[in-house]
Amino acid sequence: MTCNHIAHVFGGNITNGCIYAAVYAAGGLTFPVMAFLLVEGYYKTKSVYKYAMRLLIFGCVSLVPFWLAFGEFYLNVLFTLLLGLIALYLYDLLENRRALFLILFILIFAAGAYCDWAYIGVPFIFAVRLARKINNKAARAGLPYLIIIFQIAVFIMPDCFDPALKSAALNDLYFMIISLLSAPLVYFYNGKRGFKMKYAFYAYYPAHLIILVLVKALM
Repeated sequence: MTCNHIAHVFGGNITNGCIYAAVYAAGGLTFPVMAFLLVEGYYKTKSVYKYAMRLLIFGCVSLVPFWLAFGEFYLNVLFTLLLGLIALYLYDLLENRRALFLILFILIFAAGAYCDWAYIGVPFIFAVRLARKINNKAARAGLPYLIIIFQIAVFIMPDCFDPALKSAALNDLYFMIISLLSAPLVYFYNGKRGFKMKYAFYAYYPAHLIILVLVKALM
């Protein structure tokens, strides 16, 4: 994640295309792991409301640093995770009213278009949830990544053949390919909790953005 943000903030200072592509693509590892941990956290948290509020608060704190870093006015990945969490909650809440859930999921999906990871974020999170029902561990870990493969095949690969879009599309292609490499991390998850650093990870998100923006301003 930090590598990808460095590429966004300091892209104009990285003249070597290969180095830029590598730094940009490295961030692809992050979101699939975030999505997996969000689903795990959803089923292990004592309060979904408090979980959602943490994402909302830190997402709001990160808004301005995120906008300054990316130069675009859309919502950061914490809002993507929040929408995914809401979708998970509604899916379980409306277990006997699937038609209503489908309508609400479409609305959540549409809202995700204004967030980091856009149309792929919420569906990936929900796919991780559905994959939990699969008994085969490899299939359970790998199924959500079909969404990323679909994204590559339908939306990214065609742009790679357009001269006007080729450079950016190739960087996005490398980013998505790297994201597929997070599958082994999910596969080998042992179900045990690591070090209790919950708030440190939340705080890191806005903190590293602020540092990057400040360094950029001082250059």
